[in-house]
Amino acid sequence: IAVDTHLDVLAANALATALDPAMRVGENRMRSLFLDPAQHALYPDWVHCAPHLVATYRNKLGPDVDDPRAVQLVGELSLASEEFRRSWARHDVRQPQSKSVRVVHPQVGEMRLWMAKLQVDGTDGIEIIAHHAEPGTADADRLALLGSLVADPARSRTAVESGRH
Repeated sequence: IAVDTHLDVLAANALATALDPAMRVGENRMRSLFLDPAQHALYPDWVHCAPHLVATYRNKLGPDVDDPRAVQLVGELSLASEEFRRSWARHDVRQPQSKSVRVVHPQVGEMRLWMAKLQVDGTDGIEIIAHHAEPGTADADRLALLGSLVADPARSRTAVESGRH
């Protein structure tokens, strides 16, 4: 996916959206993570990752904390999420970094994926985020299965309807 400074999704491919339906154009990654119960089920370790996401957002904002979009987003999340409010109040700042995340996907099961971040030079804070699995692992097999389901939507419906993965 591609996100802007405020972690609004600017672009996403079909596999990213199949992995996480909130990774679609127009969604905000922080709003999704803090406010969407489906995200909490998908990312069971979200409460441990949330402070890092907020600290990364503070880093992306730099001195622009008075930016109208930042003020709106921080205000909305502060009112709606105690976890966000606590994380924001810590004033932590953190460089974006790659890390592993645990995903419990309703179609293919649990996976540990690496999330790599690439800052796009010459842009105003655009970042590319890619998820990948360690080659040769069950996680890689599950991610490949998800990719095949995206490539063949009829197979995806059949697998879901029959309860097979």
